[in-house]
Amino acid sequence: MTYVIIERESYITGYTRNGVAFTFDKVDYDKVRKHSWHLSKKGYISTKRKGKVVPIHKVILKYPSWMEVDHISRDRLDNRISNLRVCNHQENCFNQSLKRTNTSGYIGVSKAKRKNAFEAYIHFCGRKYHIGTFEDSKLAAKVRDNAASMLFGEFASLNFPKECGEITG
Repeated sequence: MTYVIIERESYITGYTRNGVAFTFDKVDYDKVRKHSWHLSKKGYISTKRKGKVVPIHKVILKYPSWMEVDHISRDRLDNRISNLRVCNHQENCFNQSLKRTNTSGYIGVSKAKRKNAFEAYIHFCGRKYHIGTFEDSKLAAKVRDNAASMLFGEFASLNFPKECGEITG
């Protein structure tokens, strides 16, 4: 395993067997260096323990088995403590990125059935909730962001994080 340690930085860049770079805090070096790391099918830096795939965030953080770890930036290769938070499954689902099948370019916005319209929606507790239909996709995304921010707080996945609360066409 290769590690790049830059003295002035608080983190270390490690490399998997296949050369994939990942970061973690210097304070976790002793926990991390004991293992051989690879990129799992789900995109997490992982190792094997007793025949089971274990992601690096499980090695770094101690948390109850019924909880999950959310990568705040959604970058699964960034395993610094400042980018990890323990949460329940629902909260983890709130911080999801844009789906590959998305047609509008915005999280929680899709083309509506009627021509030239966009539907804003939110998923909550396993259900899809319609927020509204708009002629402008950007406006639909901003309205959806406000709803997500109110419902999901710090876990909200936003299209315009710096503009939340401002709704202008």
